[in-house]
Amino acid sequence: MTAKDWLSRAFTLDKEIAALQQSRQYAFARATSRTSHVRRAFVAPTAADRGDGDMVRYVELGEAIDARLEKLAAVRVEILAAINSLDDGVYRTVLIERYINLKDWYTIADDMYYSLRTVRRHHTIALERVAELVNPSSCGEPSTAPCFRSARQF
Repeated sequence: MTAKDWLSRAFTLDKEIAALQQSRQYAFARATSRTSHVRRAFVAPTAADRGDGDMVRYVELGEAIDARLEKLAAVRVEILAAINSLDDGVYRTVLIERYINLKDWYTIADDMYYSLRTVRRHHTIALERVAELVNPSSCGEPSTAPCFRSARQF
């Protein structure tokens, strides 16, 4: 896993959460758009008739979204800790805007009053510096050890 891949984990989680939220909206629409079925009075409604399955799916999607949001927050904290260990403020700003705030290159360049080419150059150098700190062998493992080495430890 490269430093760019390691930092891009927030992008992946953010897109996954957006897809889950869209699915949740669809499940909510299904769960709340029930009409009463015309049935004889002696037939008791089943769970399928009441729409309980749709409501359960809606609740399960909400729980899945909450779990992914917690993971996204943990990933952002880990990424931010690695970025904050860099010495140069410009490099930190470029990486935070890109990988924490999830901004596109044009917005970052406009916000920093740099050309797009300069922002990309700073990004490349910042990635090289983060690559020196990132320890890919421990990434993705459920250990409590951080996935990077702080520059202050050297």
